[in-house]
Amino acid sequence: MTWLLHRGPYGRRSTASLALVVFLPLLGAQTLHFPDGVSVPLSRLELRGRRLIEQRTVSPDGGQVERSFLLADVVRVDWPRPAELDAAADAIARGDAATAETLLDPLRAEHAPFARVPGSWWGEVLRIRLRALLLLGAGREAEAGRVARELAAIAGDPDARQEARLALTELEVRAGRPDLAEAMLAELEREGVSTRLQGAIHLLRADLLLARREAEDAVEAYLRLWVFFRSEQELMPRALQGAIAAFALLGDETQAARLKTELARLAAADTPPPAVDAPAAPAGVSLSPP
Repeated sequence: MTWLLHRGPYGRRSTASLALVVFLPLLGAQTLHFPDGVSVPLSRLELRGRRLIEQRTVSPDGGQVERSFLLADVVRVDWPRPAELDAAADAIARGDAATAETLLDPLRAEHAPFARVPGSWWGEVLRIRLRALLLLGAGREAEAGRVARELAAIAGDPDARQEARLALTELEVRAGRPDLAEAMLAELEREGVSTRLQGAIHLLRADLLLARREAEDAVEAYLRLWVFFRSEQELMPRALQGAIAAFALLGDETQAARLKTELARLAAADTPPPAVDAPAAPAGVSLSPP
């Protein structure tokens, strides 16, 4: 921590320093904690390069004292959960990944400086953004891979790290390497996958079947997901996309069109819809629990 005294309101500051100034959000509920029990509201700080600067007026003529902290010295942040995270998750559940990205963009700027600091929401920003990128699909795979690798590296939550590894496995499926994806998935399952991620595992297995052009088995897997994991709303748009592709591969344009309508209805809804009946399964396909 460093104290600097300015002679007055016109105390000099270098042009180079000014060029690095980025004002942090003026939200008083957010507090940064430093060593030795020092805590400062985020609203009183500026980020200049790798330093956080707190200014205090100490004389009637406007003389100021600056207290300077290294960004690397932040030991914890108190930051209420941003409402945009839930709004972005809801948008993904409707299949509206573009809106989710728009909601997450300001959070990326705010939380990136504190990516590895306890209390930061950076890991959750990455997790929800990763889901949006996977839903956007073509053209965003490289970006999704970067986000997944960062999430796997920094997440403190084991579920988040496993979700990142599942995303990397999914990207191998999309890249036309189902055998490698199968091996990666088998390794994950040997290590033990969280109950919360069983729906994502089932979706990945359905995608593997589709990648191998086993269309009838893929339809069965996607429809089981729709029936038995319906509460995992963020997976439903991708399950619908997969089922549409599988029905198209079977030549069943009627069911494919029905699911396209359902996907459009999801995107147009203000909130994720309640469970609806699944489309009819092909003859001989059983929808018993997975």
